[in-house]
Amino acid sequence: MYPSDLGLHPGEVQLWLSPLPIIHDAKLLEGYAALLSKDETSRLHRFHFPRDKHRYLVTRALIRTVLSFYADVSPSDWQFAANYYGRPSISNKGGAVQDLHFNISHSSELVVCAVRKSGSIGVDTENLDRNIPSEGLNRYFSDFEQAALRALPPNRRNHQFLELWTLKESYIKAREMGLSLPLSEFGFEFPSENEIAAIFRNGDRADRWAFWQLRFGRRDLVAICSEQNCAPSLTARVLIPLQGTHPADIHLLRSTA
Repeated sequence: MYPSDLGLHPGEVQLWLSPLPIIHDAKLLEGYAALLSKDETSRLHRFHFPRDKHRYLVTRALIRTVLSFYADVSPSDWQFAANYYGRPSISNKGGAVQDLHFNISHSSELVVCAVRKSGSIGVDTENLDRNIPSEGLNRYFSDFEQAALRALPPNRRNHQFLELWTLKESYIKAREMGLSLPLSEFGFEFPSENEIAAIFRNGDRADRWAFWQLRFGRRDLVAICSEQNCAPSLTARVLIPLQGTHPADIHLLRSTA
């Protein structure tokens, strides 16, 4: 069942997670397809592989279902537009819609959607089984991140690459400027096991942003970046669109808050 009260408090981020392997009922997927716009339906049919079609369908259903928790808009009636950098946002007008912000990410087995009011939000997820590049760290990281990665033994480097990369990607998405932000001019350190320190050389301020990093299940890593215009908080739920939801069993790894 769906929760009855999902009011967003100032600074609160609500995270919604849809595990792809458990969403396979044919009638449920037909219901998702019925929510899509004409453009989304056209894009769905352009995917060649069934797994890509499935992930896209769940992603669009998740966004549309989640947003309807917060505003009096039917899931099929949401409209979206992309900015100059390709970042999608809500283009519906009026009421509670105006202050609503979301971001989406997916890995091979998980789709996540983060929602907040009146502030920027970014989210990224990666499966920890993903193999990362063994060369070219300078393409992705600041000098101090590169040094930290190279100091690690190979069996630990892959894991921390993904920890750093999900944080960087969440920040890039919150800034709504994509990879036009030079990756070498900001980065992250872990002063203690449970702490994130953001370091900016691009004119931004660390106190502007709140970061969280968590693990869902055994192998799914999620990072969230939220504009810190008031005391930040985070809640998380699993959602099967058009079916129901329950609290997510997440493990908070570290945060700035």
